[in-house]
Amino acid sequence: METPLLTVIVPTVGRPSLARTVRSLLKQGEWLPWEAVLVGDTHAGTWSAQLPLARALAAQHPERLRYVEHDGGLHAWGHPQRNFGATVARGRWLAWLGDDDVYLPGAFETLGRALRRQEDDPRVLLFRWIAPWKQVLWHTAGALLEGLVDAECIVCPNVPEKLGTWNAARYQGDFDFIRDTAEQWGGPERLIWQPEVIAQAQPTEAEDWTLGGREAPPLPARVEVRGVAVPVVAA
Repeated sequence: METPLLTVIVPTVGRPSLARTVRSLLKQGEWLPWEAVLVGDTHAGTWSAQLPLARALAAQHPERLRYVEHDGGLHAWGHPQRNFGATVARGRWLAWLGDDDVYLPGAFETLGRALRRQEDDPRVLLFRWIAPWKQVLWHTAGALLEGLVDAECIVCPNVPEKLGTWNAARYQGDFDFIRDTAEQWGGPERLIWQPEVIAQAQPTEAEDWTLGGREAPPLPARVEVRGVAVPVVAA
């Protein structure tokens, strides 16, 4: 089996939107060799009635999808499952996608070009995504600030000793992972800020491009300085 260029790690509780997430992967075309690892949250059996969906989706597409399970000792926004997924990933690069989010059309074409450019100079890449409130983030290259980058933004080399940790103690553990991984790869000044928008959070049914919907237009925003840069969505 060909070594994937990219592994997409999808932490999941088996919610119905996972089927849409998987469609957004399968409809990307053949721009790069890839796999996706669906990581079920099995803590306390809370989601035992829902997780069979994840298992079934992986069984339908064994050439692309794998289903694994992980009990992280608590429910923590999928952060323990994100950590675990990296330990079983086969790809040379890692990305993460929520089970209620989607990759947008052309995402893998964009990723394929960017990753091949970095073959001789591996670094952490930060792409952009459409947040749940329809704002595009990140908004300013170089602004590595909490709340302005998210789990779906980062794509990084699969080098275990150079990965940060998704902090299960707080919701913004995704920022902790991005910051710490960036430090392992030479610090924020070595980040590559990719302007392409590759993912969208929680699209509505009308916005679901995998079933013929249209991408939502992002809302305009300005930035105000309140100790840190704060994006403010226009009314």
